[in-house]
Amino acid sequence: MYPILLIFMAWFGNPSTDQLPKEQVLFESGMLNYNCFRIPALVQWKPRVILAFAEGRKNNCSDYGDVDI
Repeated sequence: MYPILLIFMAWFGNPSTDQLPKEQVLFESGMLNYNCFRIPALVQWKPRVILAFAEGRKNNCSDYGDVDI
């Protein structure tokens, strides 16, 4: 098992529309050989960095089984 951690930039304050981040799907069923993702979370790390993480569930979406964070 290994942790999945996606880091992306977020703009805060009053940016112009050309500086706004584009919409992005971070966790999608089937991505990285995971059947589904549950319990997503976002944490601000630095002023312009947000950490995104979720539980990746290998075989199914139940609460028990092969689950990675």
